[in-house]
Amino acid sequence: MAAFALLVLVAALQTQPLAIAAPSDETVLGLLKRILAFAATSGRSGLRLTGKNMVMPQSNGKGHFIEFQWTEKGATHTGLAAIVHNSVGEDKPRLVKGDPWGIGMMAEDKDWDYLISDLKRSMISANEAAMVGQIRMVISAQAGFQGASGGGFAEMRCLARPAECISGYTGPHFLDEELASAVEKNGYRREFHAGPRVRAPV
Repeated sequence: MAAFALLVLVAALQTQPLAIAAPSDETVLGLLKRILAFAATSGRSGLRLTGKNMVMPQSNGKGHFIEFQWTEKGATHTGLAAIVHNSVGEDKPRLVKGDPWGIGMMAEDKDWDYLISDLKRSMISANEAAMVGQIRMVISAQAGFQGASGGGFAEMRCLARPAECISGYTGPHFLDEELASAVEKNGYRREFHAGPRVRAPV
């Protein structure tokens, strides 16, 4: 269950507004039994849930990570399944389709500790990508301000409210207020360190 796949699945769920009842254990087991790897002729037995069930972040109850186990050749194996409601990510393929729940993905011989570690890695990667994108937006805003002001760069507040810093300016802002602020976001504390001031062009 790759980190990227988890991110795609969670991203599809984030836009869904309504919470619904979780799938029952019977529903989940029924979906798992429809996977060819757990068919009656597979040689596997004792398919069961471990009781570890986590709602996917920001899914409003429409996605669940569930741990399950089975027995094969006398050994106990553990796996993870992503159970997803049909109302979200309809353009994403399903390992098993059901009504209203299906299996988005399944990983064999992966346990709950692996899931938590993978989610943490996914979140760190997503936060880093978001911050890189925001830094690029600030660089672009500074370039816009430089062109409008005739030379220098700006403090962050001037990017959000350029009319306060450029005499006679009536155009749009270069950066939104939230991004121009120093609030913590995506797990990062943001600070802006300005260079030496320059004189306004005569």
